[in-house]
Amino acid sequence: MPEFIVNLFDSLIPITFIIFIGWLGLTAKNIDPFKIVTSLFSPLSIIGQSYIGFIVIGFVYSLFYSFGISTWTLSPIILPIMLSGIAENERLAAHGLKAVNITTQEVFYTGFIAAGGIGFTITLAIMMLFLSKSQQLKAVGRATFPASILNINEPLVYGAPIAFNPLLMIPMWLNGILIPAVAGAAMRLNIVPIPDKVF
Repeated sequence: MPEFIVNLFDSLIPITFIIFIGWLGLTAKNIDPFKIVTSLFSPLSIIGQSYIGFIVIGFVYSLFYSFGISTWTLSPIILPIMLSGIAENERLAAHGLKAVNITTQEVFYTGFIAAGGIGFTITLAIMMLFLSKSQQLKAVGRATFPASILNINEPLVYGAPIAFNPLLMIPMWLNGILIPAVAGAAMRLNIVPIPDKVF
């Protein structure tokens, strides 16, 4: 038999044994691992739903992306904050109350924070397309603007390039701070409504 199949079967029995013992222990003690994990991460959710947490998330997204690290790597930490936030907003709205959680996917990905992609890069695409005197930058603007309209900014981040370019990284970081600060303040001051429905 091939070696990888032998290794699979060699590890199958210990893995099954460990899972069975763990399940038996949790069942016998009536322990819910989901509740344990939720309680451990609840302080992170509280911080993430604050105004400062909202700004920090926007900045960290821009920071990671400017170094070529996809923001999807942050999903295991940030997505639960966003999903629990919109679920709570929906629950409040169903009872006739006002939504309170600003850190939701709807806010970040439907235009408040990431118009044209993380870091609000559609502004750079527009400036390159219409204001640049360089034909090379105009060509990059023409190539990246259509994708930016659809919140796809990889062509701009890696084609301009923003990634690893201090002249463009710093403005992206500033957008990652200023745009969430303005959007968060607008929602907190009831200038724009806080989303209370998924998408």
